[in-house]
Amino acid sequence: PGPGLPGGVTASAVSLLLAGPVIDPLETVISALCRDDVRSHAGAKQRAIEVLNRLESAAPCLPMAVGPRLAQALLKQPSIEPPLAASRILDRGLAFLLRGTSRALYEGSWELAYTDWPDGGSLSRLSKNLANHRGVAVVLVRACSAESEVLGAVIDGLQDTAGGVTGNTGSYLIALWPTLETFRCTGKGKQFAYLNSTNKKQPRGMGFGGDHTGFRMWFSPELTQVQVSQTDLTYVTGPLLPHTSSCTISRMEVWVVSPPSPQPRMVSKQSSNSSVHSGNQRSGQKKK
Repeated sequence: PGPGLPGGVTASAVSLLLAGPVIDPLETVISALCRDDVRSHAGAKQRAIEVLNRLESAAPCLPMAVGPRLAQALLKQPSIEPPLAASRILDRGLAFLLRGTSRALYEGSWELAYTDWPDGGSLSRLSKNLANHRGVAVVLVRACSAESEVLGAVIDGLQDTAGGVTGNTGSYLIALWPTLETFRCTGKGKQFAYLNSTNKKQPRGMGFGGDHTGFRMWFSPELTQVQVSQTDLTYVTGPLLPHTSSCTISRMEVWVVSPPSPQPRMVSKQSSNSSVHSGNQRSGQKKK
């Protein structure tokens, strides 16, 4: 989309973005957290309550970023963010919002594993690329529509199982734009994710929720179309697309988020001296 619309821009449009107005990331976050039915008639107080309630349920980790971002602004330090500049779906506001939906996304290290540009969609390439990555897979698509809806899935350990189930109870579906909705596991079903690029005896494509006869979210083998429904046993009920049950894919990306590297254990000077002193005592006892 052009400058000012959520979802990022192509590389050729960067110069236009620099020359024109840039959408405030905070406006993107607030807009996605507030439903259309509340925006139209709610006062400021009711809108604030709506945003806070949805923030707690849909993006529980988002408040964790407020303190560090304020400190960076006050100290005039550059913001520390994952390498999402390559995205053609996420702008800064949507990336900030997406990371807030789980601790794994907020704290992890992001790496772009698959895109449908510049060579178009390829299920086999997606499968091969995921085989080389381990972590939480973030599948994102932007719809080719007037609202440029952004939706997808967050799946821990997404792999091509040639017809089997992959993922776990930490997986969830997400509608990111124009209104944030997260559909987490209900505990009633185990069809977390499905990816099959080779087995011709099973449906070829990628799906989430539902079952082999009808997935909650289904990607065609060409990765050009997405079909969705509002309910299944695995994920919480709700609309992934606001006004339709299918869309043409404008852009598709798959990111893999790996756990943060463990921090080296800091040994205080006092404990270090105590260890040395204790060692000297044992050495002296042996000499006696």
